[in-house]
Amino acid sequence: MEIRKIQTGLTLGMLILPACGGGLNRSALNLSDLIKNPGSISPTVTLDSFPSQINAANVSLIPLAGTCAVENGAIQVSAGTVSGSTVCSQGTWALNLDFTSLAEGSITIAAVHTNSSSGATLSTSTTVVKDTLPPTGVSLVINNGWINTLSTSATLMLSATGASEMYITAISGCTSGGTWEAFLNSKPWTLTSLNADNTLYVKYRDAAGNESACVLSNIHHGTGTSYSDAFTGSALSSYWQNKTLQSVSGGEVIFTPTPNTTVAAQSSVRLDFTDATVSVEVTQVLNTSASTQTFLYMMDESFNALYIYVSNSNIYFVRELAYNATTIPYNAVTHRFWRIRFASPNIFWET
Repeated sequence: MEIRKIQTGLTLGMLILPACGGGLNRSALNLSDLIKNPGSISPTVTLDSFPSQINAANVSLIPLAGTCAVENGAIQVSAGTVSGSTVCSQGTWALNLDFTSLAEGSITIAAVHTNSSSGATLSTSTTVVKDTLPPTGVSLVINNGWINTLSTSATLMLSATGASEMYITAISGCTSGGTWEAFLNSKPWTLTSLNADNTLYVKYRDAAGNESACVLSNIHHGTGTSYSDAFTGSALSSYWQNKTLQSVSGGEVIFTPTPNTTVAAQSSVRLDFTDATVSVEVTQVLNTSASTQTFLYMMDESFNALYIYVSNSNIYFVRELAYNATTIPYNAVTHRFWRIRFASPNIFWET
């Protein structure tokens, strides 16, 4: 005989057949003789299924689930000011909550199971972390911000606060073309578009899975316009501060002028430019008095030179053969970026 779900107190009629035949005897049993009183069942409850991290992607729909003991017994779930309820069904329960209104940080989720017949309750709880804030201060810079390069080898400078991963791609919007990798502050990169603009995109992700906006940076690969002078000897000096010799290969040199100082006819900084490149980006010409001139020279030992100077709010690009100056007219667009390159026996200025 199989007994399915039957109300408490129902009288169950049965026919009992004697083993040796004979007449039918009718008997009656109360259901309580066959099953245990549901009111005596102790409620047990678990909270087994929940997101390990609450982030921007799932915060409005948090699935929670677990096991329970009392069929149709109430399950009340709460997390701070957010709550929901359901009933135990075939030993399990499940519901969804919206944690959007809760503050960032640690959140305790509690589940209470009640036996409506006896009033007995049992509760369980767990703790999760809500973090819906993406990495901040995100940026991407190629080759220290220079807008032109002659090499396909580039260096990416990556910045983001709170990031654990990054996604670099050449596809606009960071929708495809890359893979998530561990966050680094810098990364070597090979430019693929020759003699053309190269645009790269990056987005960042934190440990909770929150993604930043997609940001971009670009650089032009190509030689641009070149001015070449067949100077002999090494390109050695720049008129700036006092008598310091240093190599610029693979690094940066920051020139700090000495105000109100005449440096004509003396070499104040000597730099070895052999197989090196100097990049100059003109972003602003400051107002100066007519008597003030600021120079950046590239000169060989025979005093042949290429230089930039600022005088009375104007900028000049000049080539000199032993002090016989020929001025290259300044164009604010094409001359915003200049690359000074020495490849013996020539010195190149390139935009």
